[in-house]
Amino acid sequence: MKILKRVAAVMISAAMVMGLSGCNEVEKAENTLNSTMSALQTGDFLTASDHIKNTEALTSNETFNTYKDNAEFTKAIFSKLSYKINSAEKIDSSTVKMNVEITNVNMKNVLSSAISDLFTLAFSNAFAPAEEQMSDEDMQNKMIELIAEGINAEGAETLTNTVDVNAVKTDDGWKIDADSTVIDAVTGGLLSAVESMGSAFGE
Repeated sequence: MKILKRVAAVMISAAMVMGLSGCNEVEKAENTLNSTMSALQTGDFLTASDHIKNTEALTSNETFNTYKDNAEFTKAIFSKLSYKINSAEKIDSSTVKMNVEITNVNMKNVLSSAISDLFTLAFSNAFAPAEEQMSDEDMQNKMIELIAEGINAEGAETLTNTVDVNAVKTDDGWKIDADSTVIDAVTGGLLSAVESMGSAFGE
């Protein structure tokens, strides 16, 4: 009888240790997501990238890649980013899945408006005297300005997506496995907006 009690005690202790370990891993995963989102909200993409396992889905995007080194662009695109972790569960010893509600300004609307305004400006620029024409760099800076204005506009429409975000344990600690679905949600649909516009222009 005593032996059975001891065995039961050992099993309960082991279960408690495993449970605490699982909670600790979930907490670390949530902390990693919080650190990533906080860095993005302040426009600190370099710090955010340290917490992300794979940034290819974002850095391979032509629009983001063109303007990512511009502080005004990176700060603006994530300035209205918000999120809520609905749930988190340990999948295995190195993976935690979080269900996250992510909201940001609808970038499809922002880009459509910015491109429309830029086309109008480019048309006027083409007929301006040579000495008054804007350079390619001026046009690029104007595009950034228009995007920032669209994001910061009062009453700008937002887009909310609920996605599963995986955090994985690596040799360098916990990282967010940011696939294209997660990146699209974080950027307010930037990836899908660019893809949609590319399709519209036959690209």
